[in-house]
Amino acid sequence: MMAQEYYISLSQVHVKLCELLGSQTTAEVLLLEALRSGRIEMTGDYYMNGRPYPERILEVGSLRDERHVIWSESRIEHKIERSLIGPKGQTHFYLGDFHRVRLRCQDVSALWPDLYERAAIDVPASNPEAKNKGGRPGKYEWAAAGGALAGHMYGAGIQESSKLKLFMLNWFQSQLGKTPDERDVEKFVAAALAAFDQALPKG
Repeated sequence: MMAQEYYISLSQVHVKLCELLGSQTTAEVLLLEALRSGRIEMTGDYYMNGRPYPERILEVGSLRDERHVIWSESRIEHKIERSLIGPKGQTHFYLGDFHRVRLRCQDVSALWPDLYERAAIDVPASNPEAKNKGGRPGKYEWAAAGGALAGHMYGAGIQESSKLKLFMLNWFQSQLGKTPDERDVEKFVAAALAAFDQALPKG
């Protein structure tokens, strides 16, 4: 069974790496080098003239010029050059962008474990638009979350609770578009680990 992949936005990683290193220039140089070398897997949604092109894949070749990386917007500008045969030999350029650029959490964690922990605080603890106006707490699929956590632990092994918490926050965000309060997730992970330990064969 393969563990499901989870991603974190380019802008989020950029902000936290700048804080961790204390230098925006150093952070951008190191991050670009990691992306260009393929040590961090990335993905993004390509649009040209407002139209999506899902067949166009974000690759390391798209990072030829760091000036085309819009860190704060998780966006990478991408120029396509097409030469058309004509009396003047015109060359046409089509400008498109990779939007919502995301980096694989596992790769980011391998390079900067401290940054991975810092990034967890940026996952929204609640979705204001999803609050129940009647005052009743929102419902979360905790049973399904338990299955997701078990599958993750089966594929990735037992990890420290902070990484498991981040995994669950990302899981809720990807599945429901919102997350429970972080304290509830911490309790959930702690209870799951305790139950897992109790269920292990003794002796």
